[in-house]
Amino acid sequence: MVREVDDFKLIDSFFKKFFPQYKSSSDPFECFYGYFESDKLIGLISVSKIYEREEINYIAVDSDFQKKGIGSSLLDYATNGFEVISLEVACDNESAIEFYLSNGFEVRSVRKGYYGTTDGYLMVKEVR
Repeated sequence: MVREVDDFKLIDSFFKKFFPQYKSSSDPFECFYGYFESDKLIGLISVSKIYEREEINYIAVDSDFQKKGIGSSLLDYATNGFEVISLEVACDNESAIEFYLSNGFEVRSVRKGYYGTTDGYLMVKEVR
């Protein structure tokens, strides 16, 4: 089941397993949604909502539960009602790129050095 998450200790500890550099912020536009199974958090997405546009900041699913549609469920839940959804992903992160492409995103541009020495793709999904 997907629901909103506002426990920042839970958010921080979950994301740090996947993104060691993750730091929570007090961004008023950022929202978090978690996928829970028997009250255990197994997937989490962070999005920033600005009018009709939304940006995916982070998404992660516990490795024991990957490839079971949980990431897609989080993405669908978090982006419902938005016309334009965007994100950046490292050009060498093939599994993430495949995931986003399978969920309707398109590569729009390359951001040189976006991840330090690695380029990033700007990916966009438009819902009309």
